[in-house]
Amino acid sequence: MSTEFNTPAKSDEALLQDLVDHKRELKNESRGSDYKAADERRRAARYDVTLPVACYPLLPSLEVNPSRMIEGVIVDISQSGIAIIAASQHIQIGQNLVVAVDSERLGWRFIDVNVVGVRPCREESSHVQCKIDGPLKRIFRSDMLLPGLDSKTFKYVFQFTDSVLLSLCSIGALQRMRMDTVMVCPDCQSVPTVRKGCSICLSNETEKSTMIHHFACANVDFIENFDRGDEVVCPKCLGRKMIIGADYEYLDGPTRCRECGHNDLEEILIGHCMFCSNRFPFEQAETIDITGYRVNRLDPLAVISNG
Repeated sequence: MSTEFNTPAKSDEALLQDLVDHKRELKNESRGSDYKAADERRRAARYDVTLPVACYPLLPSLEVNPSRMIEGVIVDISQSGIAIIAASQHIQIGQNLVVAVDSERLGWRFIDVNVVGVRPCREESSHVQCKIDGPLKRIFRSDMLLPGLDSKTFKYVFQFTDSVLLSLCSIGALQRMRMDTVMVCPDCQSVPTVRKGCSICLSNETEKSTMIHHFACANVDFIENFDRGDEVVCPKCLGRKMIIGADYEYLDGPTRCRECGHNDLEEILIGHCMFCSNRFPFEQAETIDITGYRVNRLDPLAVISNG
């Protein structure tokens, strides 16, 4: 085996060959078995392959400890489970493992499994039956692992702790990748909503005003200052009986804040934090990277041609 991350090294080829010999002995034995869930596995299409594997027992925290790696070879594989000859007699039924399979065509690929059957073999090895259904299946059922927006903190988070993800990176199961960038609250780094609003009081209670341009005296003023009930009267020259298009025209006026009365030609972007309710000019928002992970997952049947 080639050395990559914390996977087995070439110096263990003799051990692997001995495990392969165990596999041949088991294949010659009766098909009768007292393994738990063996019948269920055999209803699925099984394939006889011989590929090196590395087994990493999961800790209660769901982390893997690279120093506890157990070498082995695959006996057979199906879409729902795998059987392994492992160089250990300490694997127990109910234990969860991350299994790394060394495929020449695909490289190292990983899957999490639950041990459903164990039978000791000679020379400190075991025949281990595993169901592909472990506590990390949300990771190993897709090619990419992306964070989601937490509905309470409004931050992008993973369903697994950083320590779990880093431990999987240490064995090569995950590769950290920068996926995107987002603008967040400068106080708490949660995701804000964004709207246009007043540059003075940061209220979004604003309205666009309309102005009138009187051609005769060049007066430009708010429309309400020309309003005299049933007619339009210029407040500067007192001109009356004005006709739209001939005597005056409408113009877009400044934006007016209904909260503080400030008039401005343009609104600004305002952020409102969904977690701490901080309201701030959006130009003050911080930029953070959104990180995801590429999953070097095993498609159980993709390695058949390499067996």
